Amino acid sequence: LEARPSVLHFGGFQLHKDHSQTLRIVNTSPASFRVSILPPSTPYFRVNFDKKGLLAPGMSEDVTITFTPHEWRYYHDSVKIFCGGQSENLLVPIHAYPAVSDIAIPRFIDFGCVSIGATKAKRIPLTCRIPIRFEYEIVILENNPDFQVSPTSG
Repeated sequence: LEARPSVLHFGGFQLHKDHSQTLRIVNTSPASFRVSILPPSTPYFRVNFDKKGLLAPGMSEDVTITFTPHEWRYYHDSVKIFCGGQSENLLVPIHAYPAVSDIAIPRFIDFGCVSIGATKAKRIPLTCRIPIRFEYEIVILENNPDFQVSPTSG
């Protein structure tokens, strides 16, 4: 048996809304299998599928995984797929996490007129619409002694 995808990711979500993905279970062996699907154990993930009984070689079964978050945090669980003693059982991990919203960083920063030897600073706030802590890192691609960027991570 093979699960496609082998790991489900719900990256970015809205609170109290259903988000769905399809998990396809494919019989890649030359024998037919009776597939049993154990749903996730947490109330945030649900499964829906039409049980087919025996899964013939080359055939597949689609399982819809629905995720409904209630707060901004990381969620995880798994779907267990049993096929008796004839083949390996499968464990498909499920991960759901809030995604940091688009960060608007200006392409050009105008410092205006600055006297030689003087220093001028510009502050660019990094904000997120989702009320969670996030990390960032700024990578300097081409170093210039006339400019300094700080902090480069946080």
